[in-house]
Amino acid sequence: MNEFTKLDALSAAAKAVIEATPWSANGRYRTANAAVAADTGEQVTCNLTQTKDRGEQVKTITQFKVDEKVTSRTTVDLLLGGRPNHQDINEELRVEFELQAPALIQAYSEFVKSLLARELEKRGPALPLDGTWDTGRYLIEGTLAPICDIAYEKDGIGNRKIVSYTLSEAKLTKVATEYGYAASLDWFRKTNEKVGALERPRLVGNAFGDIEIRGTRCGKAVTLQQQRVFKVSVLGKPYLQFPARLYVDAKFTPEKEYHALFSPVAQEPGVDLVLEHRQGDVPGNESVSDIQMFGQ
Repeated sequence: MNEFTKLDALSAAAKAVIEATPWSANGRYRTANAAVAADTGEQVTCNLTQTKDRGEQVKTITQFKVDEKVTSRTTVDLLLGGRPNHQDINEELRVEFELQAPALIQAYSEFVKSLLARELEKRGPALPLDGTWDTGRYLIEGTLAPICDIAYEKDGIGNRKIVSYTLSEAKLTKVATEYGYAASLDWFRKTNEKVGALERPRLVGNAFGDIEIRGTRCGKAVTLQQQRVFKVSVLGKPYLQFPARLYVDAKFTPEKEYHALFSPVAQEPGVDLVLEHRQGDVPGNESVSDIQMFGQ
């Protein structure tokens, strides 16, 4: 089995386990997992959760962990060798992306604070859960609880119940810092996947967190424009999305055409590949690709 099929086999194994797992007593929930060891020694786990709605529609949520820490599928794919490591090109950009970490830390902190404020306003200080396994529950238990101080009290029969969630700046700083530095390096790698090896690459940013990567490739000027948007996954995990637009010699170029233009075949002598822009590929109407990371 090569490294690429390890991720496929892991997902398939988890699927086989969950299909053999009985549903909960109310027939609405079941979970299963499968694990594999990476060559580097980490334990990679694929967790599957299935729920049924009242119309008997089944929803499956997939979650990957590395040594019990929730990790994106992209990171697991890289760890298991399913995609090339794009951290060894455009080395000049590495430091530039690492310098984005403080801004990512701040942005993560502000976004999570807004999520906490929203849930407190909607649910009250104790953030009560109704037993439903949904995005709200995952958000509270997986994202908000780790950055809060939680107060408890005992009821009349001695059981503990939550009274309130209060933001802990210290806990949030720790979580946000870990996220920011990891995200900056993953952003660097994913950008390299987009643009390939550039000559004299540089990063230009603005006050809104948007960036441009500029460089040349095979004598052509390349520009990658990226915005920065935080979203929440179905597992309640905040993640960054970077809507991206590629330009070659100042012309918008769909990603598929970009990679075709710089493919080994296109670079052979006698091969003249011309970009043909379809009707509709005009500013404001082009397809926009996304770079997604963490929590997917």
